[in-house]
Amino acid sequence: MQEAALETDREEGENLFLTFLLGQDVFAIAIDYVSEIVQLQPIVPVPQQQAFMKGVMNLRGDIIPVIDLKQRLRGEETRPTDRTCIVVTNIGGERAGMMVDNVSEVANIPPADIMPMTDSGTNGDGCICAMAKSGDGVRMVLDCGAVLGQGAFGAGGASAALTE
Repeated sequence: MQEAALETDREEGENLFLTFLLGQDVFAIAIDYVSEIVQLQPIVPVPQQQAFMKGVMNLRGDIIPVIDLKQRLRGEETRPTDRTCIVVTNIGGERAGMMVDNVSEVANIPPADIMPMTDSGTNGDGCICAMAKSGDGVRMVLDCGAVLGQGAFGAGGASAALTE
């Protein structure tokens, strides 16, 4: 169902992003970071982690850390529904899952419609790297490295969450 959203043939010059909802807010991440989208899986809690670090899941033999992205960005825990899913990312060879409310689409966002965030203090820990125009609305573009990196799991990134 949701995996079909990733089965797109990229045309020359396309700037593809996976868009998804956290509550009413629309977010986007570069499709290059997305490995797959899976339905909500059983998650085993890992002791002594930050609240948004939900634990780990076994995905076809791979142990993958999972964060609640809404809790990471908004401070409110996701209430799972039948549309809740996990976006599995691969950043520099490290895989991690982000629980989201609902995957929307794979969208081609022209570079002219993307406005980088400035360092004016409005971006907190750097998780939102840009804003993208979308009709009358705005999509917030996430920096996956910032979301899943040192700020999310402590020193060492996602894999450190499993060894600390």
